Amino acid sequence: MPDVVRFPLAQFAAGRGRKVPLPELVQEIAEVVGRENAVKLVEGTRQRGVRRWRRHLYIPSDMPEDHRIVSLIGWEAAQALSFSHANSVLELPSCHGLRKAYLADVVAKMVGQGADQGEIASELGVERKTVANLLDLADYWAPRLV
Repeated sequence: MPDVVRFPLAQFAAGRGRKVPLPELVQEIAEVVGRENAVKLVEGTRQRGVRRWRRHLYIPSDMPEDHRIVSLIGWEAAQALSFSHANSVLELPSCHGLRKAYLADVVAKMVGQGADQGEIASELGVERKTVANLLDLADYWAPRLV
């Protein structure tokens, strides 16, 4: 893994987006390891298989210190997860609602800084129509974000 790994969605989920609901399984994990760590697991687990939206994560009963889960969420949180979900294969959802709220917040901030829709689309790697839709969502999410 690279020296610096950023989890912007996890940081958003623990900060401004802490009122945004999580999918049931991610919320269950968050009760064990914390909201930010639960979303880090979602962000840090690769999509696999024919159905690209699926993210499978095996939780061993004996978590070694060099396990990938430990590198994502830390030793203590990984131990707690191992205790609560030992020998389970979790199919992690993508946190689509949280992702939309995050992107809408980013777009609203960029507009507030004077960027036009074309610049935002180019920066985020999306189409202008997507930026317009995210701006509409920003109106919805703005009062709901902390």
